[in-house]
Amino acid sequence: MSINRTTYRSLNKMYLYFFMFIIIYISDDTYLFRADPEYHIFINIKYFFYFALLIWMFFKYQKQLFSSDIKLLIALTCLILLTSFLRFDFTGGYIFQVLTLFLSYFFVKIIDFKSFAQTYCKFIYFFAWTSIILLILTILVPSIVSNFPIIINTSGKETNHLILYTSLVGHTRNAGIFREPGVYQLYLNFALFLHIFVLKKINKKELIVFILCLLTTASTAGIIIAIITFFVAILFKNDSLAKNSRRNLTLIAFIFVLVIIFTPAIFTEIFDKLSKDSGFYISTLSRISSLTIPLYMFFQSAGSFIIGLGLNDFTLLYVETSLNLYNFPFTADGTGTNTYLNKFATYGFLYGFIFMYGMLRFSKKVFSKNLLKKYIFFVLLLMMFSNEDVRNSFLFNMIFFYGMIGQLSELKLKNL
Repeated sequence: MSINRTTYRSLNKMYLYFFMFIIIYISDDTYLFRADPEYHIFINIKYFFYFALLIWMFFKYQKQLFSSDIKLLIALTCLILLTSFLRFDFTGGYIFQVLTLFLSYFFVKIIDFKSFAQTYCKFIYFFAWTSIILLILTILVPSIVSNFPIIINTSGKETNHLILYTSLVGHTRNAGIFREPGVYQLYLNFALFLHIFVLKKINKKELIVFILCLLTTASTAGIIIAIITFFVAILFKNDSLAKNSRRNLTLIAFIFVLVIIFTPAIFTEIFDKLSKDSGFYISTLSRISSLTIPLYMFFQSAGSFIIGLGLNDFTLLYVETSLNLYNFPFTADGTGTNTYLNKFATYGFLYGFIFMYGMLRFSKKVFSKNLLKKYIFFVLLLMMFSNEDVRNSFLFNMIFFYGMIGQLSELKLKNL
């Protein structure tokens, strides 16, 4: 029996929404699925979804998956395994990283970029609204939180987990469903970017919600990235935006900056971290150390430069190097926040360079007609993914694959 077009489109949308839920929620970036090993049930659920989805996609989409593009995936997998074997390091983390790479590649081969952008923005808008409402509720009626279980993440931080929101114990910063407010700002800023530069249809309501969420994360890097994004959109010629859209964008950006400047609580929360006398200075220092420590380890020998240190040595040497350089025990898992440099230090120059090149190609594809915008956004991508370690994130790896093998101009959903 044949299936009619309406039903087929509904199935397409259902698959797309299911994939996006996996990409955003059942990921290494959310609090629930990055919990301490004590909560192994959530880790097991994540692995079950990943393996089941990989097998299902492998058999369902063979025609799309097995093309010349797969050589890139095989090369990256070989580089990971080479480091593992030469370093005699056989921890399960390698399997997880290869698994994430394969699924990210499969997602990119199946979902065209326009469909991804539209669906991603819808999901982040939903999570943003939800997090704002639940943040207000937990502040006004804190007793609500006590009815939900406390979960500890791999950094030892406690949270009352409300399924669609994580209430960080002792903090009022908005982390949404994510393990850190800094990770949340990354997802919000990418949604902001897609909304303005890819979808090119300004929805005031969505932009305002994204901005409100960014403010409640109190992420210094997140606020700076958002301001630069608005600056690029408004001051550089953008023929794809109608005059009315540009006017709305300018107004929203102006209000955004005024709120930051003239709201002392917000201004202090965001920028006090930059002060050496601030209680947040260790957080700032950890961001600085996430640049210097991986670089130091990367260049310490020819072996670390060529094949990297591997997952185990990277984790052990990170603490040792931080004690030598800063007299403070920063950890790779908790404070090693630079995604790019962590890749260089873990797997060597070639692996790290390929990922940097993929990000540059992504920027070039989005801004194919404007050289300056290409490199400004490439710098923004560097900033986004240097603020938190998201090496195992579907989002990070999919941006890379969209840059290397994706056709960003495609409008049609690929036979889901």
